[in-house]
Amino acid sequence: MNSKEINVVGENILKKRKGADLSQKALAEKLSVTWEMVSSWENLYKTAKQELCI
Repeated sequence: MNSKEINVVGENILKKRKGADLSQKALAEKLSVTWEMVSSWENLYKTAKQELCI
């Protein structure tokens, strides 16, 4: 993935989470990850594993 694609991933996670009216903590619990991981995806420091984005 290039940086532009990573940016889109982070933006999409944020939009979908807010659209579902979920906190980072609530989404993290659904995905069995920490809220810090969700935050990092949204802030583009790390990318979500493809299987978690589905």
